[in-house]
Amino acid sequence: MGAILSCSKEEEPIRLNKNTMYISNNGGSDTIMVLNYHQICLSGEAKVHLNDSVFWVRSEQNTQYQEQFEVEGGWFKIIVPYKTPNLIVASIEEGKLNPDDNVHIIVGISNADKFGRIEIKSK
Repeated sequence: MGAILSCSKEEEPIRLNKNTMYISNNGGSDTIMVLNYHQICLSGEAKVHLNDSVFWVRSEQNTQYQEQFEVEGGWFKIIVPYKTPNLIVASIEEGKLNPDDNVHIIVGISNADKFGRIEIKSK
């Protein structure tokens, strides 16, 4: 008698098509795709490094759509779109930063009990 053990897809670490987004300080957006889960959530907060300052931004979950999380910091926004919940879209507003600003944002992501993080850097 033998036993066969296997890991289900739900037990895999979160895999992304890339780990870092690069967005111009002049404004723009970038997208990361989750490759092995159909739905992902943001941690609801971001650690923002702007030049020599570090601060946290926390947003509350959108109550209408439980799947969609959003973190907004005035000049940037990170969302998981309701219609494509395996994408993470980050954008920086045009004209909100100086071209020489050094921006680095870290956001946690999760699916059930699997966790990861993405980074957004200025280019």
